[in-house]
Amino acid sequence: MDITFTSATHNSRRSNVLRSGICTLALAMLPAITWGSDEEALTALLRATGGLENSPLASHGWGSGQHCSDWDGVNCDNGRVTKLDLTNYHLSGELPKEIGSLDALEVLNLTNNEFSGKIPDSIGELTKLKELYLSKNAFKGHIPTTFINLKSLTRLDLSYNMLLSSTNSDVDALVNQIHPNWQTTQLVSPSNLRVTGVTIDTVSLAWDPILYREPARYEIIVSTDASPDIINGKPYNGDKLYKVDNKNIGAFTVPGLSASTQYHLAIRALADKIPGKNGGKLVSDFSKTVSTYTLLDTDRDGVADINDDDADNDGLSNEKETLDADTDSDGIKDYLEPNNVDTDGDTLFNHEDDDDDQDTILTMNELGSNPAYPLDSDGDGIPDYLDRDSTNELGTADGSGDSDKDGLSDKEECPEPAHCADSDGDGLANYMDSNDDNDKLSTVEENPPLDSDSDGVINSIESNDRDTDNDGIRDHEDEDDDGDGRPTRDELGGNPLDPRDKDGDGIPDYLDADSDNKAETKDGSGDSDGDGISDFKECPTAPACPDANGNGQPSYMDVNEQTEIIVPGKSVLGDSENRGSGGGAFGLPLLGSLFAGMAFGLRRRGKRH
Repeated sequence: MDITFTSATHNSRRSNVLRSGICTLALAMLPAITWGSDEEALTALLRATGGLENSPLASHGWGSGQHCSDWDGVNCDNGRVTKLDLTNYHLSGELPKEIGSLDALEVLNLTNNEFSGKIPDSIGELTKLKELYLSKNAFKGHIPTTFINLKSLTRLDLSYNMLLSSTNSDVDALVNQIHPNWQTTQLVSPSNLRVTGVTIDTVSLAWDPILYREPARYEIIVSTDASPDIINGKPYNGDKLYKVDNKNIGAFTVPGLSASTQYHLAIRALADKIPGKNGGKLVSDFSKTVSTYTLLDTDRDGVADINDDDADNDGLSNEKETLDADTDSDGIKDYLEPNNVDTDGDTLFNHEDDDDDQDTILTMNELGSNPAYPLDSDGDGIPDYLDRDSTNELGTADGSGDSDKDGLSDKEECPEPAHCADSDGDGLANYMDSNDDNDKLSTVEENPPLDSDSDGVINSIESNDRDTDNDGIRDHEDEDDDGDGRPTRDELGGNPLDPRDKDGDGIPDYLDADSDNKAETKDGSGDSDGDGISDFKECPTAPACPDANGNGQPSYMDVNEQTEIIVPGKSVLGDSENRGSGGGAFGLPLLGSLFAGMAFGLRRRGKRH
């Protein structure tokens, strides 16, 4: 079919083509994100907040569209970004430095997100910026000195972050002029943390309370490591955390510390609620760390050396032990090194032994630069000069070494250096003793650790040739070792290496049939065998108690043995009022962790009257 175009038809077709070309040209002229600095800056922000897979921006058109209208929160003018409003977008991460490329930006609003880290210095390149809103995030660090370039800025909100003043006073003046009192909305760590006092078991701190105007609290971290820290929300490597609930308080005494120990302390502030924000909280960085030593308590008797007449608890007063005397020339003065402890069992007491742990390295070469606080290379709480495997040559999993090569690490056998057990009472702490219970089997032969009677005391520290209650069942198979009707497990007190000793006679409750002193003996030690002689008088050497007739039952439990034992010249810790409430037991005495350049030996039980 022939078609003839009339003039009108031809004009109409030409008009349609013209309109189509105009539309195409109009679309091409829409304000598009160019593949230049603005697009790169927005893409960098997308990546910093989780990328296409995790950033909340990805569900709001970011990274997919070619025009400003496709990117939520973005306003453009002539192809340049002039406004970026991302309020309540639940964004987290650090603000990328590329944000400074948006040099046409006039409004930047990031209110109520989870941005963290420092405000990038590149913020100062936004010279056309009129309004900046960063409130209710977690920005920290000093306000950048480049703020001085924001000459057009008329509105600013920095509330509820963790920001510090700028290091440039002109910037501070600018910020204070636009946003007065902004510092009262910043949660920062307290300043001027300082030590105000120490005892053998406490450190007193003071600091300048924060200016933050909302409710807040403090946390103090205490560590024996030079870098105290919180990892995955928990104190790292045994560090301890103490809470102070009132932000207006500027002092705290840290309790429960060990004597003669160096501690490192820091403080931070926390706010559990942010005004106008659901679920938000702020946690500042820790302050600068302060370090101090608790007072020396060489003999671990609860009295600091500066107030102790017998600092090493060897029965000789400091005055009698000439303060400058050092019998073995090992760098430790005699008044701080006991003359009744032999750590390595070589028949030389520590004050006359120049190699206290018998590792062929002289004590003086293992002390370190400060003899008052000697080296502890493996961090097990036992100083090198009393630790035969201080370099962990045997490669124990916990790194503490195995001084007696019995298959149990030093930390396993002495988890609390202030109270190392000597299970058989032979004068050698378990970590230095290859046969911890002095029975017919070495500790190695009794490993892996078994507990035949399931009483909470493993076989290697419970003798297989002793029958405390003479019931025909050896202690390592007897679930009630003293025959008092109370299971051993219930009388332990939770720690078989430091068992409960209610009457303080050195015999633990689970081996003491009269731990409640029902016999009402004058010395308070009870009379387990009811023979009229107190437990202390029949066993003044507890925890190593005699068995006079050799029947496997200690004398204090044997009614057929009525012998009062006197030990001439016996060194004791003090009078009965100073005896420890726990630990010290038949086969389980306490070993005083006399590090701090001092001594490491058996705690002596109190004198009876």
